[in-house]
Amino acid sequence: MSKNLRYLILLLIAGVTAVFAYFQLKSNSWTSTFENTATSSSCRTTDLNNDGILDIVLGAGTMENKASENGVIALNGKNGKVLWKVPCRNQIVGSAIFNDINGDGIKDVFIGGRSAQLLCIDGASGTVIWEYLKDFEGMDLRDTTMLNFYNSQFIPDQDKDGIQDILISFGGYVPAAPTDFNRPHGSLFVFSGKTGKQLVQFPMPDYKETYFSPAIYDFKKDGNPFILFGSGGETITGAFYAIRLTDLMNRSIDSAKVLASGRGQGFIATPVILDITKDDIADIIITSFSGRTMAIDGNTFDLIWTHRPKSYRVATNSTPAPVEVNNDGIMDFFCSYGEGVWNEFKATKQVVIDGKTGKELLQFNNRSNFLYSSPLVGDFTQDGKEDVLLSVNVTTGHRAVRDSAGQIETQEKYVTELLVFDLQQNSVFRLGDRDIGTNLCSTPLISDVNKNGKVEVLTCINSDGDNIFSAENLIIECRELPLNLKVIRWGAYMGSSYDHVY
Repeated sequence: MSKNLRYLILLLIAGVTAVFAYFQLKSNSWTSTFENTATSSSCRTTDLNNDGILDIVLGAGTMENKASENGVIALNGKNGKVLWKVPCRNQIVGSAIFNDINGDGIKDVFIGGRSAQLLCIDGASGTVIWEYLKDFEGMDLRDTTMLNFYNSQFIPDQDKDGIQDILISFGGYVPAAPTDFNRPHGSLFVFSGKTGKQLVQFPMPDYKETYFSPAIYDFKKDGNPFILFGSGGETITGAFYAIRLTDLMNRSIDSAKVLASGRGQGFIATPVILDITKDDIADIIITSFSGRTMAIDGNTFDLIWTHRPKSYRVATNSTPAPVEVNNDGIMDFFCSYGEGVWNEFKATKQVVIDGKTGKELLQFNNRSNFLYSSPLVGDFTQDGKEDVLLSVNVTTGHRAVRDSAGQIETQEKYVTELLVFDLQQNSVFRLGDRDIGTNLCSTPLISDVNKNGKVEVLTCINSDGDNIFSAENLIIECRELPLNLKVIRWGAYMGSSYDHVY
């Protein structure tokens, strides 16, 4: 066989393979659109219809402080069709966790949101099993008992009914201006997973606000785990705490140990729990809103190292992504920051921090706008080394529009895209096409939804390219990629198991 003929055959094979991959991508991908809807929640998956394919659950809503029929949305993972929906009185901003509490073999849904919304929903039917403040009659934004529920965690059964109970944070006072420092304090709540009965309300030890979703982990391996939680916010100082579960249940506020100070701001981003000291005891990686990333020894709770970019002012709501870069056997950490001061971010920066020393290994600069979405990890280049996936929003320029008085003004146009950071080659490329619109808060999900050996990426898009905070059309997009990620070690917000643990 001649060299040219062999070359033509290889090209033909490559072309057929590409066409096959293209149609396979199209046939196993879908989009679902919801009018007058937006989301600050992240997609979570479980099999709701017992067909062996993972289905999608997402918190949503419309504009802040407005009711919506699209509060909690469950979608068929096979085709994106609605399985059920639950209405809301305000946005459902939390992300779901799952446990079968009614014994029907289908996991039920626990999810929280603004205006003191916390629901347990039958996973099979979408019927609400129990709800906090079920007899709610009206929304008063200045009612300090109507703060927001964020992301929950399961804890060992406290009321001895055979069902894991629910730990969740409660905070955030909507009417407060950035310069208003007199705000109601946040709390941790524990609810019965089976009945929704309130078991404990535990105030922040410093009586500051909270937006932090707590974590639970048994560092001492003695059956009495620690609760990790944070206080403070964008403009209010706070702290990062640890407390034994038994002390929390006893409301022993003085037992809470300060692990780190916010130094003028608080802790919003969730932690990562994994062993970086090689002592077989998990450690803690936590980032304050001011961009200080800290490693804390899980055995002693002593500080191991601190990193903060020195050349620019940053802030972040994003959880670091654990990914090994320098091949020293210790996970490193990819962090994403908004550049500037609170509420005036015009760009983002990303750095990779050495997990052993806390020193900066890599830095990336891009023109994307500030975002709350967190980075994920997977081998998108198929070179045997993990890359980082990050959803970003980009301003494409300006266009002329007329205001209400007929005057010409310019307005930014937004698109959202998925970036892959190839950390071995120190390069960045876009995964798929750009979409008109934005994704401000929702972290994508990497999963084999269809159970066919290929990976899907689920993203949420607000289709309004003119206003990053609007609720025009919510597009939930499932894209199958011609990739085989054998192990997805950090594929969702708060980790692949939704519990902060790597």
